[in-house]
Amino acid sequence: MASDTNTNKPHKKIKDRKFGGLTARILAVNLIVPVIFVIALLYLDDYHKDLIQTEQTATEQQAALIATALSLSNTEVETLLDRFSRQTNSHLQLYNTQGKLIAEANALPGPSDKNTAVLKTTVRLDNNKRGIETVHMTRDSGSIDTKMNLIRFRVMAFFYSVLSLTILLSVYLAWIIANPLQRLARASERIRRGGDRETVIPDLSRRGDEIGALSVALRDMTQALWDRMDSIERFAADVAHELKNPLTSLHSAVETLGKVKTENDRQRLTDIIHHDVRRLDRLITDISEASRLDSALSREEMGIVDISALLETLIRPYQTDNHHKILFPAPETGTYEVRGNEGRLAQIFDNLIGNALSFSPPDGTVTINLAADKQQITITVSDEGSGIPENKKEEIFERFYTERPGHEEYGRHSGLGLSIARQIVTAHKGEIQADNIRNAAEQITGARFTVKLNKA
Repeated sequence: MASDTNTNKPHKKIKDRKFGGLTARILAVNLIVPVIFVIALLYLDDYHKDLIQTEQTATEQQAALIATALSLSNTEVETLLDRFSRQTNSHLQLYNTQGKLIAEANALPGPSDKNTAVLKTTVRLDNNKRGIETVHMTRDSGSIDTKMNLIRFRVMAFFYSVLSLTILLSVYLAWIIANPLQRLARASERIRRGGDRETVIPDLSRRGDEIGALSVALRDMTQALWDRMDSIERFAADVAHELKNPLTSLHSAVETLGKVKTENDRQRLTDIIHHDVRRLDRLITDISEASRLDSALSREEMGIVDISALLETLIRPYQTDNHHKILFPAPETGTYEVRGNEGRLAQIFDNLIGNALSFSPPDGTVTINLAADKQQITITVSDEGSGIPENKKEEIFERFYTERPGHEEYGRHSGLGLSIARQIVTAHKGEIQADNIRNAAEQITGARFTVKLNKA
């Protein structure tokens, strides 16, 4: 038999999250690039507006300065216009009060330079003694375009930096997502191909995200798989052992039947054969039920079951039988509903009631009590029999365990009843346990089985 030891022990449970750590990481990484570019574009637009406004203000100030200097002589004015036009890369024009051009200096590039835009400024003079009314100044916007091209270059450089960062972040995501998923997949594949118990699902629970939760689920599932395989192996061994005894007895009786000479001996062997056949039939039926129970419970429909009404239905046939006495005190007012399969729950209590009746003396009483709190419903079935050996309180729930009263015919029970009852209770997320009832003198006066089920 395979060892029960396994390194894949269940780890801490990770709470389900609609917005888990892995999702947050992916969103954060994917949002970095668009956010950065939006900020960069907004900054570029504002910068362009600031440049134009700055140049416009400077042009106005320069035109006002030219207008102020018009008190100089003609030669000085022409020299000033020419020098200022070349220094500022602008086109200066002076108009008299009749709108006639009287002076001009042009240092703007020619048409071949294909300027994209110009800045124009007009300053009007009031009561100027030289008869000049207007100073018209036009400047090339090439400096702004140069600065914008520089900004665009920097934006592209920034883009390549962000692109490099995106690639690095993608590698990071591949490392924290793809790599652990591949590890989990490889380990799962080795187990699927029949790997031994040395194959361990990686423990990634410390991550605290969806992949960590997946590793915990896979480790628990693997542990459940090994436990189920152990259970099947033990079940097969127990079945072989239980079937071997009646088959051996049957084989011996059949061989001896042909050798006996008296009718009494022949009848006795015939009775043994019939008994062993009935026992085999009972064993095979119960074994079939036990082997199909897990899959049947997973398929059967669950509904709302009133435990109080269910117990009343179960004990009604016994109350009309003078050979049995069952006491079922009316439970306190309240709700005794659970979510489960009515037929399977009835199977539990029918088994416990029948078991209690078989251990109770002829004049004994089987008592059924029902109680509830805010979360659970508790059902107890008590008898007045000899009780349960102190070291057998858990063993009695194992398959094929039999400890029957002395007055009962051997082989009448398969020893699967309590094991099946525990399987059904466990499938309903409940608990079942057994203990003894004692009097004031600490003497055992019977046995008590307690079943706890969660409220619907």
